[in-house]
Amino acid sequence: MHFDVESTQWYQLLKEYMLPIFNDTKNMNLREVKNELLVGLTPFASTNGFKINKGQFLMNKKTLMGSASISFEHLSGLDNIQIQPYVEIKIDAIHNICEKHGFNLNYTAFINFFVLESVLNNTYTSDTQWKLQINQKERLSVHSIQDISKIINQLIPMLDNAVSYINTNSCVESIDKMYNTNPLYEYNPNCSGMDTHCIIGLIAAKLNNNNYSHIRDIYSNKVECCDFLDSTKHSFFAIRDFLDVMDHTTD
Repeated sequence: MHFDVESTQWYQLLKEYMLPIFNDTKNMNLREVKNELLVGLTPFASTNGFKINKGQFLMNKKTLMGSASISFEHLSGLDNIQIQPYVEIKIDAIHNICEKHGFNLNYTAFINFFVLESVLNNTYTSDTQWKLQINQKERLSVHSIQDISKIINQLIPMLDNAVSYINTNSCVESIDKMYNTNPLYEYNPNCSGMDTHCIIGLIAAKLNNNNYSHIRDIYSNKVECCDFLDSTKHSFFAIRDFLDVMDHTTD
């Protein structure tokens, strides 16, 4: 006996109400969204010295001490493409020390645009990032290619914040201040976790010649008592031993 699925009532409802959504999402491919968004941001990129990289969905530029980028992570939803915008800084001297001692550091500092807004508005708390993620408020949703112009308008003021973030923090002195003003703050929005915080803060204190011995003791105690990966602990102590005998003016 042949059962004609397409004749059923539920299939007709699905066809009428749901399939158009699936088809629109299918037709709106990620490559098209990337292209339209980055093309729309080209004037901003040119004005602020960024080079657009469509393949990696970001724009980047060189700084005096390394590089900086604005990137767009993406997630494909049922009926949309979700974009999470980030600003990222890399200080070469810090990354070189990490690499030399087996610690993989992606960025010296990075932050989601919406988290950065909360920091600038003095509303950031220990649970801000968690709340934004749970409520999906740290992202932008593209339901159709026509949404791109609206997304760009939303991004413009946040892009200005990102440029200020880069200009303010693309030096060792600022990174030292960022991590070591409150060295045991476990909710630093500028890094991936306390293990990374300890390593970056330690190096920045040494390179900036800022109370290194005191900062060294704080982070050493933290790493010893926390449940970090063994490989991370090994890298931290290797870096610490290296910094202990390094002149602070050495890169």
